[in-house]
Amino acid sequence: MADPLTAELAYVEARATRDRAVRRALVVPLRLAGTAELGGAVAVLLIGRDHLASYFVPAYLVVLGVGAWWYHHYARTHGVLLPVRPWLLILVPTMVLAASLSRLGFVLDNELVQVACPPLTNAGRGRIWSLR
Repeated sequence: MADPLTAELAYVEARATRDRAVRRALVVPLRLAGTAELGGAVAVLLIGRDHLASYFVPAYLVVLGVGAWWYHHYARTHGVLLPVRPWLLILVPTMVLAASLSRLGFVLDNELVQVACPPLTNAGRGRIWSLR
């Protein structure tokens, strides 16, 4: 029978190791999402702000696809399985919300809502994910 203190220390160490592995696994998808956001700034200049869905929908699908591949690759090599569903449950509603708010600003002829709300929604998505 193991000493309770030793068992507790082993548990805490295993938990800390898993948490570090999860943080390392999140680096690639978060960098991809940041790159997609930076690419959005270029897309605004090239295709205009009224047609951004044609850029962001494929860009975020690529982020999800590469993120899912990275999670499975990381799980095979390090033994830490991370689900893709939370990414999907955060990304899709915030994309819809950002597009809806932009369209609402266009319909109401309110430049502030049209321009400011989608980036705020995207920033909120990043904050929600970091709280997870």
